[in-house]
Amino acid sequence: MKNIILSVFLTTFALSACSIFRCPCEDIKENMPPAVSAGDLAKYCAESINSTDVQKGETIPDALIPLIKKMMKLPDDVSSDYIRQTSFWRCMDGNVYVCMTGANLPCTEKANASKIPDAAMADYCRENPDDAFIPAYITGRATIYDWSCEKGKPLATRQLFKPDKQGFISEIWFELESDNK
Repeated sequence: MKNIILSVFLTTFALSACSIFRCPCEDIKENMPPAVSAGDLAKYCAESINSTDVQKGETIPDALIPLIKKMMKLPDDVSSDYIRQTSFWRCMDGNVYVCMTGANLPCTEKANASKIPDAAMADYCRENPDDAFIPAYITGRATIYDWSCEKGKPLATRQLFKPDKQGFISEIWFELESDNK
């Protein structure tokens, strides 16, 4: 009974949220041509999407799955469902970019370029005053810096990643390319 009530609540919440807020994935599904190439999707990005919103992989057309497999060097037996569950895409400069979350990558987060440590980093360094490395579960996966502890204080030691034009970590987003682009 609890599961039924929870399911009804979540469905009602999701439907009401979509009536209040714009649900970009639904807009994209409705407006997406049924069969599309990477070139068509780039054209679609250039003409139809005026935001930097990250789109869930479920909106990736079937025709693009082989291109993503090739780009990410995935084995042929990786299912389309897996790619959709672990992938995100967005448009930048009229091109399609893809990120896969398989290694806890922060595909949906903007890069954190702050050199100001947060409370969790300060707490970690108080307990580990001279650690040469603060783990990502403390710093957050979206940080672009390598963090360490020096005399009990967090320190951003070197830059590991670069934000792209839209503020996402450029090293985890890949431009989807095809021969017909």
